[in-house]
Amino acid sequence: MVKAKKYQFLAIAILVIASLSTFVAFIYDDAFCVTGYGVEGITYLNTISSASDEPVLFVFAGIIGLFFAMLLSFTKTKFWFHAVNFVMLMCMAIPMSMFSAAPFYQVIYESIFLCGHRVLLSTVLIFYLYWGAVAIYLLKLDKT
Repeated sequence: MVKAKKYQFLAIAILVIASLSTFVAFIYDDAFCVTGYGVEGITYLNTISSASDEPVLFVFAGIIGLFFAMLLSFTKTKFWFHAVNFVMLMCMAIPMSMFSAAPFYQVIYESIFLCGHRVLLSTVLIFYLYWGAVAIYLLKLDKT
């Protein structure tokens, strides 16, 4: 039987991988796009002068994730693990709310499905995997 602490380690390792993958997604910043910004269909964010730096907000989310991965490694109880994850989620909401061209979820969706940003897709999936590992860790009962 796997102990709950191993799930905590797994969740933190997945968070580190997900945070590092935001840096890789930023390398392909010419694949970030949005619709409905101009009169033409798809507009790439690197062509909009006011929104050309918006993909760097994903890097800020990755930096926040790496910082909180270090904090999460020092948590001893599930309560503190949950509390630190909640604070991390609130801190990640700050750069995600700074998008001016469109909401971040629209940029993510349209960059993946309309512009083929597969690295961003893998980043999003790894973050979902992280939240699944957090749920497993928090719901895992310790048999002592």
